[in-house]
Amino acid sequence: MSSIEADPRSLDTAARAELIAAAIRQRGEYNLLLVGTTIPDGDNGMLGTQLAATLGIDSVNWVDELEEIAGGGVKAKRAIEMGYETVELPFPALLSVGVALLEDDPRAPRNAKAMLKLKKKKEPIATATAAELGIDDPNANCSPKLAGFEPVEQRVVESKEIDAEDGDALQAMLNEVLKGE
Repeated sequence: MSSIEADPRSLDTAARAELIAAAIRQRGEYNLLLVGTTIPDGDNGMLGTQLAATLGIDSVNWVDELEEIAGGGVKAKRAIEMGYETVELPFPALLSVGVALLEDDPRAPRNAKAMLKLKKKKEPIATATAAELGIDDPNANCSPKLAGFEPVEQRVVESKEIDAEDGDALQAMLNEVLKGE
C-alpha cells in the first residue's frame, strides 16, 4: 500500500491519474487494479478510465461482481441499462467498482473485521512525493487551473410568524414570496 503526498483539491482527474500511475509503475508489475467510484456526486467517476488510459491498459467501469480471476485475465459482471453484462479482460486490467447506495445491499461498504484492523494497524504505509515519482509539477497537466476563489455571502432569511388560521395573512405572505421580497 502507498500514499502520495499531494493536495488532491488542486489536481484534476488527469493529474491524479498521472500521480497514481507513477506510483504504480514505481512499485513494479501488477495484474489487476481496482478503483472505487464515488456515486453520490461522481467526484472521481472518471479516475479509473483516466488511470487505465495513462497506463495503457484495458478497463471496465461500474463492475458489480468479480466472477473469475484465472489464467491471463478476469471475468466481471457490470451494470448496464436494463440488466447486467459479463465481460472478460486480459491482464493487466483495471476495474472501476461501483457501490450500491442501498443500506441492505450486500455490496454496500462494511467495516473491516477486528483482527484484520489490528493486523494492518502496525503495517507502515509507504509515502512518496510527486518528485520521488518523477513528476516535477503535478499541476502542470491540469487543464483547469485554479485562478482564485470567491466565497458566496451567506444569505440571511428573517422568519416571520403569522397565524396559520388567518387566510389573508397567508395570502399576503405568499404574494411576498412570489414577488421575491
